[in-house]
Amino acid sequence: MSKAWKNVRCLVIPVSAPKGSRIFQYRQFDHHNWVHGTERESCNRLRAEASDGNFSEEYVGFQDPLRKAHHEYRRRFTEQQAALEDGQFVRAIAAATGRMPGVKRLEVQDFDDSAEHRISADQHAIQLPIAIHKAGTSIPGFWVEVSPTENFYALAPTREQRHDISAAVQQLKCFTFRPVGRSTKQEPVREPREFKAIEKYIKLFADTAALQHLSIWTEELWQVTPTVSLGPVINARPWPNLRFAGWIGLSLYLTELERGLENLSQTVLSLIIKDMHLLSGNWVEALDILRRKRPRSLTRPLEFETPSGAECEGMSQEAYEVVFKTDFINSVDTSLAERYIRGSID
Repeated sequence: MSKAWKNVRCLVIPVSAPKGSRIFQYRQFDHHNWVHGTERESCNRLRAEASDGNFSEEYVGFQDPLRKAHHEYRRRFTEQQAALEDGQFVRAIAAATGRMPGVKRLEVQDFDDSAEHRISADQHAIQLPIAIHKAGTSIPGFWVEVSPTENFYALAPTREQRHDISAAVQQLKCFTFRPVGRSTKQEPVREPREFKAIEKYIKLFADTAALQHLSIWTEELWQVTPTVSLGPVINARPWPNLRFAGWIGLSLYLTELERGLENLSQTVLSLIIKDMHLLSGNWVEALDILRRKRPRSLTRPLEFETPSGAECEGMSQEAYEVVFKTDFINSVDTSLAERYIRGSID
């Protein structure tokens, strides 16, 4: 086995066009082609010459290389699509992990905003962990960072996949779920049932007593004020070995917040709560619950920022900032709400 493979610690799977690559469009007569390249100025100049019909010697000289580049790009793109669709890509990654005994984390990312070239990573976020487990490899960390899907149902595993995922995550120590909005297009209005697919997905991967790090970022899922609860993802089970919990952008009911705190063991060292949206009760009650139920094992102060919902919706900006905004002007790096939760003030 190659020493280089043994030293791999993090395997990143960008299920999209390579980050930093550029795809340029140029017009030749009435035909559109896609060209892969990095010379923006040259491509723009050639495109301008083609549009006004004034072809320079340089333009003519570029035609053959451009045709060859386009042909090669199309060939490789077709091969890539075939590998993604027939499972070859997933099988190749699973086989490769067997040669990387030092891998601690698998990251599935989707950075491509081009509608014409967007490759959905949704199924790979389900299939890869299953395939790796079946290949006899255990990776302790799984990071899912994909753009919000056209349809959240794509993240709903089948019955067979649910069984396979349950087996695959038993030794999982770190799970991060972070949909990242990267598209400039307006996201579609979501049906409440779509969020059940998200809920089931997260709960499946977090359903292990071995978990030490659980980070859930859902703020990019909400295009409008949340009306659906994702509280069940932190209510599913206790985590006796958890060290870090990050709840970012969760929308939930007051009772779900309380139960979620109760599910945190007294081994948690760090807890971050940001952009939480309350669907019932009020933040006066919620702050009391956070104060009473916060893990006493924390080695760093609980972080609490920018809540919404309940009475926050009717507060003036000034009143909101008095309670929830960090007072950097007076060199105070915590808000009144944070200091109350931590027990620094009554």
